[in-house]
Amino acid sequence: MSVGNITLFGSRALGEPIGRCIYCGSDGGPTGLSNEHIVAFSLASDAYLARASCESCAKKTSYLEGYAGRHVFGSMRRHFDIQSRRKKIELGSATVICQTEDGEETRHIARELLPATVLLPLWESPGLLREGVCVGLDQCGIWRWREDNADEKMNLLKRKGDLNCRIVSIFRPVVFARMLAKIAHAMTIALLGADSFKPYLPRLILGDEENAALLIGGAAPPTDPLPPIPRGTKIHHHTIGLTIMGAAHKPDIVVATVRLFQHIGSPTYSVVVGEALASADLRLQMQIDGMEPQRS
Repeated sequence: MSVGNITLFGSRALGEPIGRCIYCGSDGGPTGLSNEHIVAFSLASDAYLARASCESCAKKTSYLEGYAGRHVFGSMRRHFDIQSRRKKIELGSATVICQTEDGEETRHIARELLPATVLLPLWESPGLLREGVCVGLDQCGIWRWREDNADEKMNLLKRKGDLNCRIVSIFRPVVFARMLAKIAHAMTIALLGADSFKPYLPRLILGDEENAALLIGGAAPPTDPLPPIPRGTKIHHHTIGLTIMGAAHKPDIVVATVRLFQHIGSPTYSVVVGEALASADLRLQMQIDGMEPQRS
C-alpha cells in the first residue's frame, strides 16, 4: 500500500500539534517546543509540524537544513530565485583549479560568479531492502546538474594563459542522507501519526551514522531535466511518497521515497522510516482516500 506525489507548499501546519520532540521524545523542558519543517524553508517549502522539536534537536536539524540549503542546492536556489529568509543568498567562495601554461594555480572565486551546479549521491537501495554487502554511503557515484550556460560562465573567468579551469567540489553524502532521513521521518509523522510506527531514524538524524547505509539509499535513477520552475508559493518542487512493505516472517516497514527539486532531473531516494504498527495501514488508506487521519 502506498501514497505518492505528496505536494508541500504554503505556510501551514500538517495535522495537530505533536506536543513532544519527534527526535528525542522530550517535552522541550523550560524552552518548550518549536515548529519543525518537513522540508526546509530554504528548499522551497514551508509546511511544518507544530510543537515538534526541542531546542537541542532543533540545532542539530537546522545544521542539516543549512548544509542542504547552502552547500548542496545554494547556487541552484540563487539561479532559480527560490525563496530565502534573506534578501540575498550568500554562498561564499569556491576553490577553482586552473591549468595554466606554467602549471596549476588555485584560486578562490565568489560562488555567485560560478555556474549554478548541484551534486547529489547515487547510492544502491537501502541495505534493509536488498541482499548483499552493505557499503558505506561515502562510497557512491555522483550525479551532476549544471545550468545551461555553465561553459560560458567558466570561460569568462579564464585569465590570459589559462588552458582550463575546474571547480573543486566538496560533498558530504552522509550529511545529505541525514537530511533525507529528517524529511522522511517528519513526513511520516505528519501523514500517519507518531504512534503508527516504531521509528528507525532519530539516531541517524541526530548524528549516529552507524546504520546509515541500511536505512538510506537510491530508489530510481535521475531523469532528463524539465523546464525551469520559477519561484512561487504554490510550486511543486518535491515529491515524497510513503509505502508499507511486507515480507514473510518479517515485520512490515514504512518506506519513504524522496525526490527534491525534481525539475532538474534529480535522483529519487528511498528511506526506511520504521516498523509499521497496527494503525499504519488504516491511516495510510485514509490518506489514499483523501481523509485526514485522526491522532490519539
